[in-house]
Amino acid sequence: MGTRISKQIRLKYGDLPASAQLKIEQADTEQLEHWAERIFIAESVGVLLE
Repeated sequence: MGTRISKQIRLKYGDLPASAQLKIEQADTEQLEHWAERIFIAESVGVLLE
């Protein structure tokens, strides 16, 4: 699922910062699902991954 979120972030916001990629790689399934829902309303990668 982390790969899917990374791809969605790139499509919406552009390049994925290394710090964001690391955070995604370390996230559990519950967190990844939360981000997958928030991507529709978050205005930036930083806001999404808060």
